[in-house]
Amino acid sequence: FAASLEQAPWGIIVGDAASFRVSIVNPAAAELLGVDPSRIVGLDVNGHLPCWSFQDGQDEIVTPGETPLGRAMLWGESTRDLEVRFQLQHGPERWLLANAAPVRAADGSIMAGILVMTDITARKQMEQQLVFKAMHDGLTGLPNRALCLELLQRSLERATREERARDETDFLCGV
Repeated sequence: FAASLEQAPWGIIVGDAASFRVSIVNPAAAELLGVDPSRIVGLDVNGHLPCWSFQDGQDEIVTPGETPLGRAMLWGESTRDLEVRFQLQHGPERWLLANAAPVRAADGSIMAGILVMTDITARKQMEQQLVFKAMHDGLTGLPNRALCLELLQRSLERATREERARDETDFLCGV
């Protein structure tokens, strides 16, 4: 088992349910997270090192206390294919695909949690290129009709929201 864990191409982190601390980190996980494994082992399963920044696909910050590994261990919740943008201080942006699940004992109690992650940065960069190509002219790089219509629609929606907000403020203030 130890050799499999050490040689796995995916980042694997195991948390102990008794202590709620990270107990195992394989070399691939340490490399993905940009730190020595010894800095992760013993870390609270819901903790982040200060040098880490995580955001989900909607650019919302993934807060400490709500990690997939912590949710697996606390609530028995499995996480499948969570795309997370990760950045080390002064390092390149990276995208990780995370999966987490509880590890149950024979009696059904949660004895550990496991997090498996892989680097999907190249895939996300290709997706961004495809979106750009779909919304811009191939020769000039200028926004195409589809993007112009989308931007116009967003502007109209924003203006409508702002107008409603002004009307509500005027009503409340008695203007």
